[in-house]
Amino acid sequence: MWESGFPVVMLGAVALFFVLALAVLIILWIALPFSLFGVKGLLREILEEQKRCGTFMKEVKRELEKRDEERGPEEPGG
Repeated sequence: MWESGFPVVMLGAVALFFVLALAVLIILWIALPFSLFGVKGLLREILEEQKRCGTFMKEVKRELEKRDEERGPEEPGG
Protein backbone atom coordinates (compact mmCIF):
# COMPACT_ATOMS: atom_id res chain seq x y z
CA MET A 1 0.00 0.00 0.00
CA TRP A 2 2.79 2.46 0.84
CA GLU A 3 4.67 1.60 -2.32
CA SER A 4 1.86 2.66 -4.64
CA GLY A 5 0.79 5.75 -2.64
CA PHE A 6 4.19 7.22 -1.85
CA PRO A 7 5.01 8.63 -5.31
CA VAL A 8 1.60 10.29 -5.49
CA VAL A 9 2.11 11.92 -2.08
CA MET A 10 5.61 13.00 -3.08
CA LEU A 11 4.31 14.42 -6.35
CA GLY A 12 1.63 16.32 -4.43
CA ALA A 13 4.21 17.73 -2.01
CA VAL A 14 6.48 18.86 -4.85
CA ALA A 15 3.53 20.42 -6.68
CA LEU A 16 2.43 22.22 -3.49
CA PHE A 17 5.97 23.54 -3.01
CA PHE A 18 6.08 24.92 -6.56
CA VAL A 19 2.62 26.49 -6.24
CA LEU A 20 3.60 28.21 -2.98
CA ALA A 21 6.94 29.36 -4.44
CA LEU A 22 5.14 30.72 -7.50
CA ALA A 23 2.62 32.53 -5.27
CA VAL A 24 5.45 34.16 -3.29
CA LEU A 25 7.16 35.26 -6.52
CA ILE A 26 3.93 36.75 -7.86
CA ILE A 27 3.35 38.69 -4.64
CA LEU A 28 6.93 40.01 -4.70
CA TRP A 29 6.62 40.93 -8.38
CA ILE A 30 3.45 42.93 -7.67
CA ALA A 31 4.98 44.65 -4.61
CA LEU A 32 8.27 45.55 -6.32
CA PRO A 33 7.12 48.74 -8.11
CA PHE A 34 5.59 50.15 -4.93
CA SER A 35 8.79 49.59 -2.98
CA LEU A 36 10.85 51.20 -5.74
CA PHE A 37 8.66 54.30 -5.75
CA GLY A 38 8.92 54.50 -1.96
CA VAL A 39 12.70 54.25 -2.06
CA LYS A 40 13.02 56.83 -4.83
CA GLY A 41 11.80 59.63 -2.56
CA LEU A 42 14.15 58.59 0.23
CA LEU A 43 17.08 58.52 -2.19
CA ARG A 44 16.18 62.02 -3.37
CA GLU A 45 16.21 63.27 0.23
CA ILE A 46 19.56 61.61 0.88
CA LEU A 47 21.03 63.22 -2.24
CA GLU A 48 19.81 66.68 -1.20
CA GLU A 49 21.28 66.22 2.28
CA GLN A 50 24.56 65.08 0.77
CA LYS A 51 24.68 68.22 -1.39
CA ARG A 52 24.05 70.41 1.68
CA CYS A 53 26.78 68.58 3.55
CA GLY A 54 29.21 69.11 0.65
CA THR A 55 28.39 72.83 0.57
CA PHE A 56 28.92 73.07 4.32
CA MET A 57 32.27 71.28 4.06
CA LYS A 58 33.40 73.71 1.34
CA GLU A 59 32.50 76.64 3.60
CA VAL A 60 34.44 75.12 6.49
CA LYS A 61 37.43 74.56 4.22
CA ARG A 62 37.33 78.19 3.08
CA GLU A 63 37.17 79.38 6.70
CA LEU A 64 40.12 77.21 7.68
CA GLU A 65 42.17 78.41 4.72
CA LYS A 66 41.29 82.02 5.62
CA ARG A 67 42.46 81.47 9.21
CA ASP A 68 45.71 79.91 7.98
CA GLU A 69 46.35 82.91 5.75
CA GLU A 70 45.68 85.33 8.63
CA ARG A 71 47.99 83.45 10.96
CA GLY A 72 50.85 83.37 8.49
CA PRO A 73 53.45 80.68 8.02
CA GLU A 74 54.31 78.55 11.04
CA GLU A 75 57.83 78.54 12.41
CA PRO A 76 59.80 75.34 11.98
CA GLY A 77 59.87 73.13 15.04
CA GLY A 78 56.85 74.75 16.31
